[in-house]
Amino acid sequence: MRKVAIVFDNFGNPNQPFLKEWFFRINNQKSIAIKGFTDKFCFSRETGIVVLKAGRTEKYFRYLLKMLNPVLKNVNWQLVPVVQFAPDVIHILNAQQVDQYQPILENHKTVFSFRGFETSVRPQQDSAWSEKLKSIYSKATALHFVSDFLKEEAVKLGAPEEKCVVIRRSVDTGFFKPKAGKKEGQAIHFIAVGRLTWQKGYSILLQAFAGIVKTNPNTKLTIIGDGPDGAAIAKEIESLDLNKNVKQIPHLDRKALRESLWKADIFVQASLSDALPNSVLEASACGLPVVSTEAGGIPEAVRHEKTGILVEPGDVELLLTAMIRLMNDFNLRKKLGDNGRQFIVENFSAEQESKKWEAFYLTL
Repeated sequence: MRKVAIVFDNFGNPNQPFLKEWFFRINNQKSIAIKGFTDKFCFSRETGIVVLKAGRTEKYFRYLLKMLNPVLKNVNWQLVPVVQFAPDVIHILNAQQVDQYQPILENHKTVFSFRGFETSVRPQQDSAWSEKLKSIYSKATALHFVSDFLKEEAVKLGAPEEKCVVIRRSVDTGFFKPKAGKKEGQAIHFIAVGRLTWQKGYSILLQAFAGIVKTNPNTKLTIIGDGPDGAAIAKEIESLDLNKNVKQIPHLDRKALRESLWKADIFVQASLSDALPNSVLEASACGLPVVSTEAGGIPEAVRHEKTGILVEPGDVELLLTAMIRLMNDFNLRKKLGDNGRQFIVENFSAEQESKKWEAFYLTL
């Protein structure tokens, strides 16, 4: 049986709930033995996950051992649980943790996952990271990407194509599903879900939405998420006089998020840069038509004119036109929403993803 150590930087991160769901799902595969390791937990601890950062008592105990036995002075205690598990494969879910685990990586087959920022944004901001990526690409056994777009970007940065594998995120289509009740003629409610950062294009979205409100004053927009640009987004909402039409809500758990998606008519995401947003997959699974951009891996999740409408990133007028088009056409909204649901079920099911991961680990 293949033994795989999966390393999280933060297990249960509320901004990445799909990783927690993914871990417990693939942990049920019979041909692989999986154990999770994490630096820290969000909220409660989970069975089967080992915390690598020591508490105060354990740190003191380790200090005494080092003082009593000089041989133990250079032991990296944080990595001992991983080594004791004796994995065939070590899978680092956040490639930016490479330095922390470098001491044990050379003796194991290694997989690094890439989900967006570390490939499409950070290399342009940090030349040292670009060099670090080349080292990761060279030493890793395999490189995992969540979209074809991200893989192509990595190849441009020097990733050997033969090491690259694309396994896209999945959606729990039994949980995220349509709810009947939408009727023609009601005031339109847009929804946007995602981390509050410049990459998600919220400024573009708000400018386009302001154009809608001028002639459709009852239209609503809900923005759900947390992030460093939350205050700036709130300020722009106020400056555009949209306080009565736009509601900002912090991150929601999956049940509350589903309820919010069910209340909406159209999902909109004005991303300037994106890998493969989980929020788009969940919205489509709930039967919502999508208005988004051609940024990054979004076209892999949204089929233009079939499951949604895609426009050029950063163009307020194009986004506004697409939003108005869907607002004014109930039948088109229903058609794109129904098609989107079918597309997600056929291409992004949890069962499909689990089988792909099992097959991938067995090839290493």
